[in-house]
Amino acid sequence: GDSFDYDNMFWYDKSGNGRTGKVLNSAGLGVINPSAVGATHELNRNEQEEVVVYGSESTEILFPVQLNPVNYTVFNLCKYLAATSETDKERILESTIDDASFGFIDGRSGAAYSNGWITPKNETSSFGDQWVLSAQQFDLYRGNLQDLTMANPEGKPLNSSSNELAINAGH
Repeated sequence: GDSFDYDNMFWYDKSGNGRTGKVLNSAGLGVINPSAVGATHELNRNEQEEVVVYGSESTEILFPVQLNPVNYTVFNLCKYLAATSETDKERILESTIDDASFGFIDGRSGAAYSNGWITPKNETSSFGDQWVLSAQQFDLYRGNLQDLTMANPEGKPLNSSSNELAINAGH
């Protein structure tokens, strides 16, 4: 969050790999102190407060990261804002072309989809409004170090090598 440039609407890639996110729609976008959204002190690497980027279902950010259709692993740390109504809790991070969602879908945290369900379709939210550290491949999902992959995952590789990561600007 502290690499977010609110004036120019960029979320800079701190890794140095040039994968800076571009804000396509700033409706509902904001940057706040993590304690305002329930972050625990353990999320902070040191005594300095980091900032958190948040948005609404209208906020759109595109990250220029092309996903290999078969060999990809997406890591993310996200949460639903507790004040958000259940009907507004949708996908957070998704692919731009294929139907893939990384950790959040239809009001459920700890849920994963990649052209088919990876986690059980009808399960309730695994983590509610808590922070979720997700790791996902087309046939595997882990949330907060728990393997939440269903017994026979229906997830399939992505169809397009042009898929990018997006917040509300995807499928």
